[in-house]
Amino acid sequence: MTDLTRGRCSQSCRGIFIIFVLLVLLCAFGCKTSQGNSDASLSNLTVLDGTLSPAFSPGILTYDVNFPSFPRSVRVSAVTNDGEATLTINGTPVYSGQELQVNMSTPPNNVVRFVVTASDGETTRTYVVSVIVE
Repeated sequence: MTDLTRGRCSQSCRGIFIIFVLLVLLCAFGCKTSQGNSDASLSNLTVLDGTLSPAFSPGILTYDVNFPSFPRSVRVSAVTNDGEATLTINGTPVYSGQELQVNMSTPPNNVVRFVVTASDGETTRTYVVSVIVE
């Protein structure tokens, strides 16, 4: 392909070089890197001071937890299904599996919101736990 004695490139060598340059330019300006996935679900959600009703399932988005009197705070944790997803609990960023003590205000502001953002950065899912006084 290359004439080493004269330092010249044959026609087929030039063609390969042009294709190579075009591929490099295409990837530099048009190839997408991994964008993550759209899994914004939880694999577990726990209220450490109470029991969820219904029992946790990734497809169920609303839960109740009953208390004999209105609590000042509740301890919660949640685990994202995708380790690259992000999680906030009532607006506070937390790590997947991290326990957080959430201060409760007076009813009716008695909910804990778990917002999962998928690793694609766009897809979100919100789980809501309502604190109920029996």
